[in-house]
Amino acid sequence: MNRNTGKKVVLVVEDSLVVIERIIPMLQDSENVEFVVHAASYKEAMAALQEFKPDCVLLDIQLPDHSGIELLRLVREKYDQIVVFVMTNHASEKYRAICKEMGASRFFDKSMDFARIPQELAVA
Repeated sequence: MNRNTGKKVVLVVEDSLVVIERIIPMLQDSENVEFVVHAASYKEAMAALQEFKPDCVLLDIQLPDHSGIELLRLVREKYDQIVVFVMTNHASEKYRAICKEMGASRFFDKSMDFARIPQELAVA
């Protein structure tokens, strides 16, 4: 959390332009978000984690260069203070259980839960 404002730095790891064009403005309009960083791949997310030290990561499971689940595992191992939200079009109970077991704070189905993300981020 930004010590000067009490607001969060959010890293969105998502490769879909349609999702990015929708989620980033939603997050930027949230009162508790200082700024939003975007990474379109696992590799970009790794760099952004080190550079920006986000408070929260909003993570897609399917990334073009690696699995979002692997990124979740890495975040839990190296950055345990970061809150991780998983958002996916593959919202099966199998993925939900895996992500919860690996330490995701929330799991969102992009087709049904999208509008809830800023509200959930406010209380994370």
